[in-house]
Amino acid sequence: MKQRLKKQGGIPFTQISNELLNDKTISLKAKGIYCFMFSKPENWNFTIGSMCKQLKEGNDSIANAIKELKNTGWIDYKKLPDGRGEYFIY
Repeated sequence: MKQRLKKQGGIPFTQISNELLNDKTISLKAKGIYCFMFSKPENWNFTIGSMCKQLKEGNDSIANAIKELKNTGWIDYKKLPDGRGEYFIY
């Protein structure tokens, strides 16, 4: 199932909040996944499986990092009626 990414801003480079980077409660892995996702264009379609193909991390590692980011409020997920979903990155 494909997921869609929604993010704030439309700049052609990645600028990450120092608040996220300096947060000691968030793992470096989760920060890296956040940076990777944030670098993608608006409406980027992806799955955790497709991210595994682009990164060294495995399925569980990426899923756990995304879960960590959701639990700390850096990303949000909305399930759509057609079964797809959207991630919102803050």
